Amino acid sequence: MPLPSAKPLLLPTLVALTLGGCVSKEFVQQEVGVVGKRIDELQAALDKTNQRLEVNTRWLSEADARIGKTEAGQTALNGRLDETAAGLAKASEKIDNVAGGLAATGQRVDANSASIAAAGQQIEANVAAVAAANQRIDGLDGRLNAAAGQAESAQRALAGNTAQIAKLEGEIAAVKASVPTVTALAPIAPSTTAAVAPAPVAAVPTPAAAPAPVVAAAPAPEAAAVTDSRARLEAIAAQIDAATKRIDENTAAIQAASDRMKAVESGLNGAQTGQQAGEAALASANKRIDELQAGLDAARQNSTASADANNATGKRLDNLEMTLAVAINKIETADKQLTAQDGQIKSLDERVSRNEKDISLATATAQEALARANAAGKLAEGKLVYETQLTDETAPFTFHSAVLTDETKQILTALANKLKAANENVYVEIQGHTDNSGPADANQRLALARAEAVRDYLHAEGGLPLHRVAVVSYGETRPLADNKTREGRSKNRRVQIVVLK
Repeated sequence: MPLPSAKPLLLPTLVALTLGGCVSKEFVQQEVGVVGKRIDELQAALDKTNQRLEVNTRWLSEADARIGKTEAGQTALNGRLDETAAGLAKASEKIDNVAGGLAATGQRVDANSASIAAAGQQIEANVAAVAAANQRIDGLDGRLNAAAGQAESAQRALAGNTAQIAKLEGEIAAVKASVPTVTALAPIAPSTTAAVAPAPVAAVPTPAAAPAPVVAAAPAPEAAAVTDSRARLEAIAAQIDAATKRIDENTAAIQAASDRMKAVESGLNGAQTGQQAGEAALASANKRIDELQAGLDAARQNSTASADANNATGKRLDNLEMTLAVAINKIETADKQLTAQDGQIKSLDERVSRNEKDISLATATAQEALARANAAGKLAEGKLVYETQLTDETAPFTFHSAVLTDETKQILTALANKLKAANENVYVEIQGHTDNSGPADANQRLALARAEAVRDYLHAEGGLPLHRVAVVSYGETRPLADNKTREGRSKNRRVQIVVLK
């Protein structure tokens, strides 16, 4: 915050001095200008500090906004994670359903495999039965061929017999035509059952009895011819009966073979029908197997797709977890940065407060030094050039001693070199300060001894003329901080160097 202006306090004092004749009017105006410039510089420094505080405040506002955005993003990310978890649960249910379907499909495939195996066994049995039927058919074909050959032989024999019978009938007709009368023949024995019929084929007669002896002394030639014809007729009739019997037997065998052939053809047709039915069943089974294989392939593809989707979901979940971890890390880092910035701002506020107090106190002692120098007539221009402090933090002294340390000597050497480089007609006042530890007179002496040690070093090592240097001991009367704390006591133990011109 800006310091209260010292001009209202300084002007009455200078006016009083002017009226009292202690200082000239020009000196008063010059001092007022110097003090006003110093106050303006201090005010500019405070303005810069306020600007930095405003910048830090703006940074804090931006950090709060970013934290708000980060929290909103985290909330949205949590929502997306919940949705992803729900999607994963649904995907797991679908995978379980697919697994159950695959298990059922596997059972159905096993059952179909068993059915196919049974159908294969049945088909093999049918094939064996068909092979056996083919063998039987081949045997029957051989037997039919043999029967056909026998039938052809019988037909040829029948044709020969028919031709022979026709020939015999022709011969019989010729014989009948050549015989003049039947009555002229010799009488037949009473055991004869029937006379020779005029038909070509007669019933098979019983064997004729031996002819009775002829009454005549010598048989006639016609009777012998008739007897011979009759015997030949009987022999032909017996051959015709035998041929007819063989023809009937062959006809019966041919009919039986035809019946067996029909039965074989019926069995063959049944076997072919069974084979066709087996082939149709096998084709249907193969079709069902293909359908089941296609369904199994589709199920495997769906399972693979589900596995791929599950893997992709897992990867997305891993990415989301990594993103969430990064976001949480960023939030924690932002929190740490904010905490650090809060500490820095608090420290800065404390430093600003201390600086304000130090500036006010240092300005007071610098103004006193300026007044003393002016009173002594040591200044050409009568203005404050700058001031610096030697504290325990920057240039410590030995405990309760005026011995300069190496750090203090380095700082004083740098100050002497700066004064030499400027090469200006300056006047330096060295002010000694202590804390309130110990008696006040001892602290007064210690502060003076330390101021004199600084003066002697600047003269010996820096070449600063002694008539341009003055020492003042404030002892414990001008503390910058509270002597109740160790830090405050350390800050109060100091040597202040005021450069005037």
